Amino acid sequence: MTLYICILKKLIISCCAAVWLRFRYKINGKHHALLISNDNPEVNKYALKHIKEYIKFQHTGKVTVFTYMEDVYETAKKNESVSESVLISKDSFFRYVTCCRLNIKYIKLISLNYPENAQLENFIGIRGFTVEDIVCYCCYGMFSYESD
Repeated sequence: MTLYICILKKLIISCCAAVWLRFRYKINGKHHALLISNDNPEVNKYALKHIKEYIKFQHTGKVTVFTYMEDVYETAKKNESVSESVLISKDSFFRYVTCCRLNIKYIKLISLNYPENAQLENFIGIRGFTVEDIVCYCCYGMFSYESD
């Protein structure tokens, strides 16, 4: 019984985080949230590089980037396609990640290895797939993108 209570508590906390995130930053169909958390700097580079294409693909007006990494935060602040860059604690970040697992529509997680079972990095090099391909196709869900 206590296991069910513990799971229920986590679910309630996650739902509260999702609601808070949507109301505090006005996340909706015209304003999406991107959660960028990867130890691989190449993933972060491509995630920030293709934000403009993501905005066009999703027909959204604004994007707010959430991260717990200082370098991603600074780079996102300089990106003209990003309306706001938010540096948050790692603990808060993973509460928001749980929102992604609950399929909150306008919140995207950009990571190759989270959740733990994702293992998208295993596809790098198979049939010519690059990190950029995986970020654009799997994380952003775009059908095509412009590469250098």
